Amino acid sequence: MEMLIEQPLFTLDETSTTHFLDEIPPERKLLLSSQEIDIPLGVVAILSGQGGVGKSMMALNLAIATASQCPIDTFESVEPMRVLYLSGEDDKDEMHRRTLSILNKHFRRDTGTDYEYDLDHINPILSYLGIPDLTGKPLRLTEKVLDISETPVFTQLMLAVEPFDQLGLIVIDTAIRFRGGSENDSSDTSLFISLCERLAKKTGATVLVLTHTNKQAAGQNNQNTIRGSSALVDNARLVLSMRQMTDKEADQNEVSSPENYVCLQCVKSNYTKLGKSMWFKKGDLGQLEFTDLQSKMLEKIVFDQEKDKQTILEKIEDESEQNKFYSISNFSKIFGGKDGVLELSTQRITRLLKEMIKSEQINIKTEGKKKNMHINHGI
Repeated sequence: MEMLIEQPLFTLDETSTTHFLDEIPPERKLLLSSQEIDIPLGVVAILSGQGGVGKSMMALNLAIATASQCPIDTFESVEPMRVLYLSGEDDKDEMHRRTLSILNKHFRRDTGTDYEYDLDHINPILSYLGIPDLTGKPLRLTEKVLDISETPVFTQLMLAVEPFDQLGLIVIDTAIRFRGGSENDSSDTSLFISLCERLAKKTGATVLVLTHTNKQAAGQNNQNTIRGSSALVDNARLVLSMRQMTDKEADQNEVSSPENYVCLQCVKSNYTKLGKSMWFKKGDLGQLEFTDLQSKMLEKIVFDQEKDKQTILEKIEDESEQNKFYSISNFSKIFGGKDGVLELSTQRITRLLKEMIKSEQINIKTEGKKKNMHINHGI
C-alpha cells in the first residue's frame, strides 16, 4: 500500500487532551450481552475451537441473536442490528439449513397437527441477516509473495459493505480462508487483523473471526491454545474459546454423552468481564442449546459436601459413644485416606471439619494436652 511520506500521521491539534476533564466520554456500546459473556460493538473478536466443535453454529447463534428482538440461548442484543455472515467453508444451502434449525428451535411451535411459526420474530431476523454465497470466489484479503500485502479482495469487501446500514456484526468464517501468508508469522497475522480493524472502523460493526485451536488444546480454554502467531490474540480485543466436554466433567455432571456438550468461555477481554464458562448441548442437526451446567455442578458439589459432613458427624458420634475423642489431624489420618473407612481424602476431611467448627457444628475442647472434637448438639 503506497504511503504519502510528506503527510503527517497526525496533527498537533489532534493530540489535544484538554477536553478530557470537561467532557464526558461516550459509553462503550455492547453488541450482545449474556449472563456470563458480553460482546462489545465495533471491535475485532476471535472465536476459536477445534474442528467440528461447533464454531460455525455458535457464530450463527450470535448472528441471529444480533438480529433478534429476543434472547437466543441467553445472548441478547442491546438493539437488533444487521449481520453479514461471510462463510468461506459452507455454501448458502448449508447456511440455509443451519439457520432454519436455529429458527425452528426458538420460533416454531408444534400445534399437534402442524407447526406454527412466530413470524413476528422470524421476519425481522431474516431481514437483518445477510449471508452471501461465496462458493468458488477468491476470498483472501492478504497474500504473500515476498512481503505480505492486502489484495484487491479487501477493496471489494469494503465496497460490498457500503450499502449496509445499522451493521452490528460481520462474521469471517474462517480466518484460514480469508488470509494469506503464514498463520505462524506475526507480521502476516498483524496485517490480517489490521484489515479486520479497518472493516470494523468503516462499518462500526464487531468483526468476529473464527479460527482453530491447536491439537494439544483438548479440555482447555485459554489464550495459549489458539493456533498460530500470538499476534492474533494480542491484537484482538475479545477472544472466545470453545471446547468439548472432558470425561472428568461428564462424570462430575452425570452426563452420559460428553461429545454432545461444548463449553464457551471468554479467555480475553479488554473492555468487558471475562465471566464463567457457558455450556451448550448439541442437537440432532448440530444446533446449540444453552444448559446451565454451572448451577447444576454447584448444586451437586454442595449436596456431596453436606453428605460427606453428615458421614463425618456420624463417625464422630459413634466414636464418642465409645468414649473415643480425636483432634482434627488424628481423626483425618485414622479415618481418611486410601485405606480409611470414610473413603474420603485426609485433606477433604480436614477441610470439612474446619468448616463445621467454624459453623459451630463441632466444638474443640481442651482435655489435658489434647484438643479434641465434640459435636455441638445445640445446633
